[in-house]
Amino acid sequence: MGTRTLGLLAAGAVTLAGCTGGGNDPETSSTSIATPTSASSSTPSTPSSSGGSTTSSGRPTARTVQSTAPPVQARPDSQAGAEAFAKWYWEALAESVTVGDTTVPRKYSTRACSMCRDSLDAVQAKADKYGVPASNPYTVKMESSEFAKGRSFVKLDVAFDDYTLEKNGEPRARIKGDASKLILEVRHDGETWKAQKWTLLR
Repeated sequence: MGTRTLGLLAAGAVTLAGCTGGGNDPETSSTSIATPTSASSSTPSTPSSSGGSTTSSGRPTARTVQSTAPPVQARPDSQAGAEAFAKWYWEALAESVTVGDTTVPRKYSTRACSMCRDSLDAVQAKADKYGVPASNPYTVKMESSEFAKGRSFVKLDVAFDDYTLEKNGEPRARIKGDASKLILEVRHDGETWKAQKWTLLR
């Protein structure tokens, strides 16, 4: 299992691979979330979103995000709380790809998490340029975790199917599906958890 260092995120979430732009704007890019850190770290779910539209400038307008805050079970400073938060956070990150709005995962990332910021910037730029998929292609599953008070390392399985980014009703880029295991480090701030950094594993 190798570790990939931060490329830029797509999904961030998650990994965007093999994006080929259509029309007059072809582009190939590989976007992945990763970072150096370690640890070992478990429950499945797939967010989905409602339809969206674009503004006159062509920028995607945000569709309804699954949730704007972690569920109650994802807030306690406990192993179960850390696991629930990590899974919710990555689902929110995946949802941000689908809605073209990274506000929610940004709010639940620590200021120290430069890979969170860089990845979310990449997701936003990709959405602004190419648009968003018609539905959420991501699946997030919890595997395991290592917990210490105030800090936890959670291992997740993240996968996504091939999908197309659309803008103004036109397909603009095709994203090739992929699957990765990653370890997300989360820190408790007294009220809830926040993402601190992550490591992509292959």
